[in-house]
Amino acid sequence: MTTTDERDAAELLGPLAADPPPGPSRVDVAETMRAGARRRRNRRVSSALAFTAVALVAVGGGSWAMASARRDPGRPLVPPAASTAPAPRKSVVPRAVSCEVTRLPTGGIEKAVVSGADPSGRWIVGRTYPTRKFSYPLAIWKDSKLVESVEMPGQDQHLYDINSNGDAVGSSFGDSDHETAYAYVGGKLRTLKGGNGTAGVITESGRIGGRLNEPGALEGRAVVWDSASAEPELVPLPPGTTESGIVGIGEDGTVVFTAGTDDGRSTGYLWLTDGTIRKLPLPAVDTHDLGRKKATSFSPDAINGGWVSGTARYENEQGIYWSGYRYRIADGRTELLGDVQNPDVIAANGWIASGGSTPVLFTGDTVVKLPGYGKGSREAGYEIRGISDDGRTVAGYQSGVGLTNHPLVWRCE
Repeated sequence: MTTTDERDAAELLGPLAADPPPGPSRVDVAETMRAGARRRRNRRVSSALAFTAVALVAVGGGSWAMASARRDPGRPLVPPAASTAPAPRKSVVPRAVSCEVTRLPTGGIEKAVVSGADPSGRWIVGRTYPTRKFSYPLAIWKDSKLVESVEMPGQDQHLYDINSNGDAVGSSFGDSDHETAYAYVGGKLRTLKGGNGTAGVITESGRIGGRLNEPGALEGRAVVWDSASAEPELVPLPPGTTESGIVGIGEDGTVVFTAGTDDGRSTGYLWLTDGTIRKLPLPAVDTHDLGRKKATSFSPDAINGGWVSGTARYENEQGIYWSGYRYRIADGRTELLGDVQNPDVIAANGWIASGGSTPVLFTGDTVVKLPGYGKGSREAGYEIRGISDDGRTVAGYQSGVGLTNHPLVWRCE
């Protein structure tokens, strides 16, 4: 069996640092391990969507993730007309937007996590942790009520995403680390075609994104299923790359994915609706003593409403530096997010929710601290897994050393 959330770096270490000062920090072990958790998640949705504890010596502030169509894959690779905007003027204010946090019910099971949410913010998916090892009933919540518990065959089961019809996608492991991709559609679980792989995203129209790979291999290819009954379609590889993984699919059909080489280096791309491939731009990263450097890679985290959020990374022999950005597909404009260093999810209106020792909501001109949960909230870390299109519902979970995972939803007005 491979990894489980019980081996999640965020859960093992918890937040080891207090709130970061303005601007990038130098070394933040908790955020570094959290970045490893996010890299693992995206490798499994990318199949990758698993969590591998990656011990990086991080020298930049923020988070790193390796990280979910249309036809004519023979169209050329085209660069965006990119420009970089300065960081938006914003202030950290505890209650510029009023938000409340609620624990989602879990049917008497103490430990549970959230893994995704739909665009309306009404539907949320996750999994619970009963006593049996490596086997996890999957939870579906609607309007903050537990409405379904899904039993998926295999072990290390996940549902990663859900749409407003209540249809969800995920995967589980069987013998010899064979991973099977599933769709839960119309209240029934069905196996997706293609063999060994995972499904990580589902759109409102029912298109599904995931990854297929050889059993036991981390490398694989990003794929799209037009429906739960369709054959998988390979996302075309950019020149010089050998593997790829899905990050997200926009409602217009634009696919954001990562592609990399055999040495493990990867960066982000778009598969546009006209069939062309666009490499995401590499903006500047604040490297402290070395000044601002052009990023060596861009790791997308999410796509929504014509926006892509992610982290630009610069790596040299001294370490890894990173900064959070959002990117507008229509005009190729990149925007440095300043205090928002981990842009985990993005709403259709451009709002961003970010986890860490202090979860925050970026509303476009302010950064709002989301309230912590429970008595141990000061020692906790938070993983953010979903945001509604209007940005006013955020879903995630709490974790930390000596703390039980709690599935959470924030509602903001």
